Parts: sequence; structure tokens; C-alpha cells
Amino acid sequence: VSTQSTGIQYSLAMPVSLERIQRNDRFVTVLDLRRNNLSGQSLYDLLKNNTILEYLYLSENPIGEGLSHVLAAIQHNLSLKTLDLSQTSLDDSSCNKIAEFLKKNKSLISLNLSNNRITPVGLSDLVDALRVNTTLKALDLGGNPIGTQPNALVEFTEVLIKNDRLESLWLYGCASMMKGQKPSLVLYNTAKR
Repeated sequence: VSTQSTGIQYSLAMPVSLERIQRNDRFVTVLDLRRNNLSGQSLYDLLKNNTILEYLYLSENPIGEGLSHVLAAIQHNLSLKTLDLSQTSLDDSSCNKIAEFLKKNKSLISLNLSNNRITPVGLSDLVDALRVNTTLKALDLGGNPIGTQPNALVEFTEVLIKNDRLESLWLYGCASMMKGQKPSLVLYNTAKR
């Protein structure tokens, strides 16, 4: 389904107008905007007044440097539980912005950052955020080249040991740049189950 005026496609259990999203309709809690070629600014315009969305799927949009706009739009949404930013051209500078967002956010439970361009530099920013964040339970970092420096993963592991809130961490394909290896790693904190 798409709208004539914006060209944005959306897939929801029940089709709704984008105006309902903009005016904070309490019945619209899931928004899937995957593969719509949306920039950060267009997402800001759509989401800036919404405080009701609980699940926001933005994967496969060229957000990249426009991430600041997206985070500014959702910073006051205290209902948001899941944010999918997979395959959105994020890099290490994006991780700094995400880290600042996570340090202040009190509602996000699941964050998908898979298949971007996050290296150990960006991972370090996320580690700092996980020291402070008290709500995130699931983090997907799969498909990012963060395994190129083992020390970064060691630091990350040390933070995870101290973070009893994070229950699931996906690191599949992260070490694929190390000596041609292609290990997959999914960690679960079984103490919380």
C-alpha cells in the first residue's frame, strides 16, 4: 500500500493513513516502513509528534547520516519498544548518536543494528551506552565488521557480564573479517529466563 502524496509504502495489520500516524492515533502502535527509500528528514516529518508507536521497522532505508533526524523524532516516544535500523547505511558516527539516545531512553527493549558498517570504534560507543542503559534486552549487531579487533570484543564481553538486563545478543558474521573465519554467535543471558 502506498500514498500518492508521499510515495511511502507501509504494511500494517490494518491499513491506516499516514495522517493517523502523524496525529498520534492510539490504535497505531506498529509501523513497518522497510524498503521505502526514506531519508532521515522524511522520517522526522512523519514521526516527530508520535508518542504512541511501540514497534518501528525502518530497515533497508538509506538513513545513514540522517540518523540524527530519526532519533530526534523518536526521542520523546516513551512507548517505543522495538527499533529496527538494520541495513540502513549506519557507521561508527551513527553509533555515537545511538549511544547518546540509549543513555537517555527508558523504553526501548529491542534494537536491531545488523548489516551496517559498524566497526570496533562504533562498538566502543555502544559499550559506553550499555553501561548506563537499563531497559535494552535484545541487541542485534550481526553482519557488522566489529570482529576485526579482538580487544573491542573483549571490552564488550566485560560490559555484558556486568549488564544483567541484556538477555539476547546477536553477533552472527561479525568476525568474518578475521582470518577468513565465518563464525556465528548468539548469546543469551539464561539467568533472566
